[in-house]
Amino acid sequence: MLPVGALAHIGRGSAPAPNAPAATIGAFTTTALPKKHPMVDKYKAAAEAREAALCEACRGIQRNWRRAPGHPELVQGDNRKEDRNGHDVTVTRYSCTRCGSVWDYENNKANQKAGWSLPRR
Repeated sequence: MLPVGALAHIGRGSAPAPNAPAATIGAFTTTALPKKHPMVDKYKAAAEAREAALCEACRGIQRNWRRAPGHPELVQGDNRKEDRNGHDVTVTRYSCTRCGSVWDYENNKANQKAGWSLPRR
């Protein structure tokens, strides 16, 4: 008797690569696809670069949580009203004097996950 997956390559046109990791699912064997996609790596690298550019105080701000504190070096900018699900919320722009990051604080009483966000650097 043949081991499970020994004939899994039949009908695909070629045998699996000898060093390719394989997983057996029922009577079928599949070869693993590469885990990292180049575009995902670029986005991850860009996000890590943005995070590294923040000062220590900005890295400590809890994002997306209403009523989370900022830090003393944030200077308040302008306010604006935005519509969220039929009601107005106040969004206040802040900038950090230490690292220059621009922050938005959304004060939305209906959404606990509103709060600090980093729209751009």
